[in-house]
Amino acid sequence: METMALRIDHVSKGAKRLTECLTKSAVVEAVLWPPLPESPGHALWKRDFLGASGVFSVLLAKGFSANLDSALNALETFVIGASWGGTRSLVAPMSIKALRKAVPWDREDLIIRFSVGLEDIEELEADIQAFLSALCGQQENKTATKTNAA
Repeated sequence: METMALRIDHVSKGAKRLTECLTKSAVVEAVLWPPLPESPGHALWKRDFLGASGVFSVLLAKGFSANLDSALNALETFVIGASWGGTRSLVAPMSIKALRKAVPWDREDLIIRFSVGLEDIEELEADIQAFLSALCGQQENKTATKTNAA
């Protein structure tokens, strides 16, 4: 509890930088994070909250989910998991269409949930860039790069 305010501040700043990066990408249809003015629920968030968490969701533009496995493999700092709020940055792809009962879901049947941890924000930003590049089919071959450098 003694470090809670510092941790929340760090993950919120990290989420802000990452969501700004993601919203500029052509492979992303939308980023769902209440502090973003274009995010659903922003007005309620603005009315009721002073800060934000580091958890947000990404909806990919049509067709880009085909490269999701490569994009997830491109991540080096984010790890796959679904235990939000810890010290590690996590990512979890989720199929959601079948889970929507009250309001039908007419978008891609996939969201990617991110939870920002306590890692260096620049490392997380580099991870997001690698993720986006791989979604576009531009993943660099890390093994070849390491071999050539040796």
